[in-house]
Formats: sequence, structure tokens, C-alpha cells
Amino acid sequence: KVIQHENASAAEWMKRVIHFGGGNTTELQNTLAGYLNNYAAIISDTLFGGNVNTFLKTTSLPIQITVADTVRNLINDGTSLITFFGHGYTGGFDQNIEEPDVYNNIYKNPLLIANSCLTGDIFLPAPKKISERWIFEYQKGAIAFLATVDFGYESYLNLFTTELYKQFAYKNYMQPIGKCIRDGNIILYNNYSSSILNTCLGYTLHGDPAVSLKCFALPDLTINNSSISSVPQIVTSESDSFYVKTIVTNIGKAFVDTFALNITRTFPDGTTENYTDFVYGCYYKDTVLTKIPVNYLKGSGINNFCVKVDAYDSIPELSETNNYACTNITIRSNDLFPIYPYEYAIFPNNTVTLKASTGYPFVGTQTYIFEIDTTDLFNSAEKKSGNVVQSGGVIEWQPPLILTDSTVYFWRVSPVPQGSQPYTWKESSFIYINGKTGWSQAHFFQYKKDGFQ
Repeated sequence: KVIQHENASAAEWMKRVIHFGGGNTTELQNTLAGYLNNYAAIISDTLFGGNVNTFLKTTSLPIQITVADTVRNLINDGTSLITFFGHGYTGGFDQNIEEPDVYNNIYKNPLLIANSCLTGDIFLPAPKKISERWIFEYQKGAIAFLATVDFGYESYLNLFTTELYKQFAYKNYMQPIGKCIRDGNIILYNNYSSSILNTCLGYTLHGDPAVSLKCFALPDLTINNSSISSVPQIVTSESDSFYVKTIVTNIGKAFVDTFALNITRTFPDGTTENYTDFVYGCYYKDTVLTKIPVNYLKGSGINNFCVKVDAYDSIPELSETNNYACTNITIRSNDLFPIYPYEYAIFPNNTVTLKASTGYPFVGTQTYIFEIDTTDLFNSAEKKSGNVVQSGGVIEWQPPLILTDSTVYFWRVSPVPQGSQPYTWKESSFIYINGKTGWSQAHFFQYKKDGFQ
């Protein structure tokens, strides 16, 4: 287990810490919860940047069984440090979890600290004590077990553990467990003299003192495709903007320096835009929200977003290969788009069925309006209009009109807006020439989309 532990590459589980708080009275439970909260504040800060999960005893029963799926999954997925604080004995704790052989944390072995009376007494004869069961479990269990061999007082146990957490987190970051214990004991003895000596000497480390908590000399920012999403989850063209949510995980050393997060957006038409945010440090996991305009003209459809963290390579990292990921975000459009006759088409028949497509094919039933005229201003006596009520897909309307030969017709479509909202017209045009097909721009207004060139 030690060989596998020392050779393991950086992974998210190495930042995970689990706290269990016990006690047989409400007052003691609250006191121990306060101690654990203080440890959490220390270990989640620089340099360790831990992710702490806390489980507290909620009854006055001598033993509370804690076998929730949450605990099982956390231990199975791996954790660097597990700390119990409560009543105990050589066989277990007052907040008891399952036996180590039940878990599946193969080569993801934590240091287990037990601030409980007698749980560190590994010198008694059989049966196996709690530390032996955790240490000797093949491939699984713990990498080391630290606990007292005697009766303990919670105030002194707290002083010992507080200093030990400081050693792990920043004073002796990356250093062996044995060195952290030794240096912490020296500080405690110098500050509290003989009053804490029995507590310091009463802890037994069952394991190799040269082993350290698994942590690293450099940060390592990571993202993957599932780290990127949109807020809100469903983006429509009715909004003027939305947020790209990026979850950045640091599986290495916690740091406070600023780094850049760059997003490259590829629109459905293939054009791109870039957006940059600056992030102040990353201890373990941060969520970055980048505001993105919908872009009514070309945003509807599938947009590809590629995110690079530490975009300017300003942070030295363990690896630079896990800083980039992409995902697609579909912007649903309630707009209606003309599709037939094709724009600038030469149309051969004197009657026509106009066809338009909804931007989002699964949009619910609503009312759409069609208009057709011989002028782009849609204000002549020839103008015809009609409404169609339909769900998403292809919307059709046949205007009550006999087309005039060699005449250009302009037509437009829009959903019928609610209240005072404006129409979102989408326009097209074609020319009717009896029996002919092809392409033509024959009217001045047909050049307005290409700058009259």
C-alpha cells in the first residue's frame, strides 16, 4: 500500500477529508463539532486546499451507526484524511462506520486520526483492534492510524489535532506524518509545558512515519467536458444573454495567484468570438460564470464553447494537458425562418405555398404570421397576410394570391408576440417567371443584405 500511495499521480480524491463528530450529550456534540469546523477551516485553506465532508452524531445513544451511502461513496472514491472525535474504545468509536473490508477504496488509503479514548492501544492481545483492522486490510483500509493509547481530554486532544492540521496544511506541507507529529509536539510543549505532555506522548502512530499525506509541490488546474454547462440550463433567443458555467478543479497545491479563463465560442455559421475572465486563485474547486450575449443574428442553434483555464500559462502546474475542454450548448429559438421558396429563387408557378421552419423543432403550439407583398416595406395594396397555429417544425401557408409574371415578391414570417413584445420578422424574396427556375436578384431591395454591391 505504501508503494502504491507514494507512486500515485495527482487525483481529486487526494483533496478529500472526512470528519466524524461524536459525543453523548448535546453540549459535548456541539463542542466537538466546533473543533471539527476549526480543523476544516485550516485544511481547506492554503496550501492543502482540502474538501471537507462532516458527519455529526445526533443521538445520546452510546453508539450511532453511520452507514449512509454518502459515507460509503466518499470512502470508496478515496480520501486523504479521516478524523474521528468522540468517545471510543479499542474496538471502535461512538459514531461507528462499517468495517474496512466493506469498502472498495483500493490504493486510495487515508490517514485515520482517532481522537477517542484507548483507540490507539495496539499493544493488547487478540482480537484485532480497530487500528489493526484498518491498517492490515489488503489494498484497502488506511495507510496509517493515529490515536491515543490512554484516556483523553477533549481540550488537549483538540490542541494536538489543531496543531497537527496546521502542520499538514502549511507548516510542514508535503512532509512525512512523523515529522508533522514531532514538530507539532515541540510547539505544543513549548507553549503549554508539561500540562499537554501526556497527550502528546499518548498518541501512537500505527504505520510508517515516513509516509506523507498525498499532496504536491505545484497546482494542477483541471477541467473536462462535463465541467462546462449553461445557466439557465435551457437557453432561448428570448433572453439577451446567459452564462457559461465552468467548474475548475485544482488537484494540486492550493494557490491565490490570479489566472485567466478563456472561452472560444463557435457559432452555427462557423464564426468565432472570445471571452476572458480572471479568477483569483483556486484552493480546490471554483465555479466561474462568464456572461455571454445570445446574439440574435447568428446565435440560434448549436454553439460550441471551448474553455481553457490558465489561458496565459501564468501558473506553473503539474500538467498543462488537462486545462482545455469543449461542449455544445444549443440556443433554442422561437423565431421562424423562411425556407421555401429559397431566397432569390426564380419560381415557375403562379401560386405558391410559403414554408418556414421554427428555430427549435420541439417548440410548443403557438401562432405564427406570414406576410407577402411586392415591396420590402410591406405597405402596398397587394399585401396579403395570414396566421397559422401549429407546434414546432415546418410551418406552411398558401397566400390567397395569383402571382404576376416577372414580379419580385417579398415575404416575411414571425411568431405572434405576447403583450407589447415586438415582432421578430425574418424576410426572404423570390421572383415569379412562368415556367422558369433558377436564381435572380432583380429588385433594388433584394440587394440590401449584401450592401448593394
